[in-house]
Amino acid sequence: MLKKVSKSVRTWAAALLLISSCGGDDPVKSNSETGKLIIKIEHFVGNEPFLVGENRYKNKLGQAYNVEKLDYYLSNFRLRNLSSGLFFSEKESYHLLRNNNKGSILTFEIDSIPLGSFSEIEFAIGIDNAHNTSIDRDGDLDPSNNMAWDWNTGYKFVVMEGLHYTNTTDGEPLIFHIGEDKNYKTLKFRLDKANELRSEAKQTRTMTFRMQVDEMFTTPTDTDFKTISKVSGGAPASEIANNYATGPMFQFKSVE
Repeated sequence: MLKKVSKSVRTWAAALLLISSCGGDDPVKSNSETGKLIIKIEHFVGNEPFLVGENRYKNKLGQAYNVEKLDYYLSNFRLRNLSSGLFFSEKESYHLLRNNNKGSILTFEIDSIPLGSFSEIEFAIGIDNAHNTSIDRDGDLDPSNNMAWDWNTGYKFVVMEGLHYTNTTDGEPLIFHIGEDKNYKTLKFRLDKANELRSEAKQTRTMTFRMQVDEMFTTPTDTDFKTISKVSGGAPASEIANNYATGPMFQFKSVE
């Protein structure tokens, strides 16, 4: 004879089901068929492809500058399943992107994606607190990559270095090193029906984003290089982080 399930047990089970359907992580079996995703970042300034050291640009205040180094972290990539609402979270999701003179397009791969359709992608600029409190790491988080502070524990999330020409024709140093937990920013992008990501067994898809490098210095706050040109923390760093978190610096383009 079956025993009657108590009301408290039924309530607990219902709550667990609700939590599971509202954005928890989707477990991936090691022996399951999976797909792969290539993330492609196209770097631009205005409508022109961005090249390190090649061109002289102008910010919204008309101040000329060039960029000799642009390195940054993208991390904690997650995909929301269209049907279940559960997230696939990439393991050890830390990607160091270094721009160089080889071109304006950078790519990396995310593998072991469960089969199905995905309606949303999110990722962060920077390193989360759990990993930012220690630099005893390897891979893209290895401190030998010169992205760890030499005076404090933690990582530089964004490094941009170059010259600005507001006061002299020879140029003066332009240095933006952005870090600290408060400047860790998460971005989310909805994928419409035309760009829905479908993961299929042993298939590789490509998701393209456009990064507007010049948007670091505007939207919502224009950066005046006459007063802010060397940044390693404090309010100016948060101002830059707010620009790349709320402005159109990263733009979703397509899924192929």
